[in-house]
Amino acid sequence: MLRGRRWLRWLLVAFLLILPWIFGTDWANMEVRAAIFTLALLSIVVLTGWVGQISLAQAALMGVGAFTAAQITNHGPKLEYPLHAIVAGAAAALVAVAIGIFALRIRGLYLAIATLGFAWALQASFLEWKPFSGGFNGVQVPPLKLPCCDFTDDRVMYYLAWATAILLIMMVANLRDSKTGRAWFAIRSSEVAAKTLGINVTRYKLLAFAVSGFIIGVAGSINLNFIGTATPLDYNFQKSITFLAVAVLGGIGAIGGAIVGSIVYIFTDQWLFAHNWFGGFFKGTPPSPLRKKMPRRRVHRSPAASRRTSRRAGSASNASTPRPCWRFAMSPSGSVAWSRTTAFRTKSAPERSAA
Repeated sequence: MLRGRRWLRWLLVAFLLILPWIFGTDWANMEVRAAIFTLALLSIVVLTGWVGQISLAQAALMGVGAFTAAQITNHGPKLEYPLHAIVAGAAAALVAVAIGIFALRIRGLYLAIATLGFAWALQASFLEWKPFSGGFNGVQVPPLKLPCCDFTDDRVMYYLAWATAILLIMMVANLRDSKTGRAWFAIRSSEVAAKTLGINVTRYKLLAFAVSGFIIGVAGSINLNFIGTATPLDYNFQKSITFLAVAVLGGIGAIGGAIVGSIVYIFTDQWLFAHNWFGGFFKGTPPSPLRKKMPRRRVHRSPAASRRTSRRAGSASNASTPRPCWRFAMSPSGSVAWSRTTAFRTKSAPERSAA
């Protein structure tokens, strides 16, 4: 039984290694995006799923990592991947710790609102601080090339992205099974109980913010090398909401949920809807069978009701005398005025008898 499972694992690994060469460049592009999205969801799993700290600033932290990697690549020491990914992750971790210091005593909805405020402040800083982010135009980096590999090919970039993702997943899994992970779970359950057990709640919260920021910063550097450019509008509040929603749907407390959620989201977002697999179902609502014209029912009236209906019809036919009247109306230009019109007056009983 164990040998069979081991063979299945090796077959799965072999299939993943040759996957981009089987399905082509389009699939490799989606798989690279799935790896980046997996790292973004992994940062939420650590911070929200294991520690219970809701953050809506993940996209802004991803932007910090991307712009830091761009500055290191274009200026200064001009480091290439993976060195600039480490520096980008460290910069995002420092910003995340700064956010965590101000949000230590806040939980739940108030923490989400506080991190949202930090996200907006960071996005505004990106737009105004042109030497760092390039303003609205953003920044660009040269294509990532090594003596042995050309990462402009999505099939080659697939190995780099998923190798980085697997490395960080293994690091986070080891943290989960260590003393740090047990302290995180205790804080998530009850901070008061964790303090009675001798756990330094402040320290472990800030450590969770730092680990989450480092992961999302590395994701930002990979995204920069994959796309080749980064603009402040790419890391807005809507992306943070998307990260959190997909993490919840995939399973916010599990590493496997981050992987599965990212793959499903990227596949549905870029393949199913792009290739119109649903046959235009979302472009228009199919006609409802309830809208069909139903046969009119025959209403049985009593003789008295029939006589009343005929008298009403006869009185309506006698309303043939026009008379002038005034009515309140609004002109096309928007002005209000009284207008003279002609209405019909119902004849009185003596008039009808004389007629």
